[in-house]
Amino acid sequence: MKLNYKFGLIFSGIYILIEISMFLLGVKHSQETIIYTMGANTMLLLLAVSLSILINFNRNKAGGLSMIADLKMGIGAGAVY
Repeated sequence: MKLNYKFGLIFSGIYILIEISMFLLGVKHSQETIIYTMGANTMLLLLAVSLSILINFNRNKAGGLSMIADLKMGIGAGAVY
């Protein structure tokens, strides 16, 4: 499995665990809670995209700079997420 797909699945799994734990703890879905979960969702998405771009860049550093290939990896992680 490609690295970007793994990052997308890992970070989406982390977000699902956050949502399930909040449900099991009995946290009511007030406006504050929804804002916090949306913030966590956005943060995890940005982490998945940025880490996949960064690791792909570091792996292929000897081959030269290829922004398009790095961005494709990031977009792939975001699409899986």
